[in-house]
Parts: sequence; structure tokens; C-alpha cells
Amino acid sequence: MFLFFKQKNKNFQKIILLSLYFFGKFAYNKFK
Repeated sequence: MFLFFKQKNKNFQKIILLSLYFFGKFAYNKFK
């Protein structure tokens, strides 16, 4: 169970990083 949670957490972190990256690019282009 704990291992499964750790694996899910890793994917979750990847999703968060990707969304932050795209949001940062969008904000940069918008407020340049």
C-alpha cells in the first residue's frame, strides 16, 4: 500500500511540475 502511494505521489509530482511549467510559459508570454 505504501509503495503504491509512493509511486502515485511521484506521478502526481510530475503532473504538478508540468502544469507549473506550462502555466509559467503562459504567464511569461502574457505579461512579457
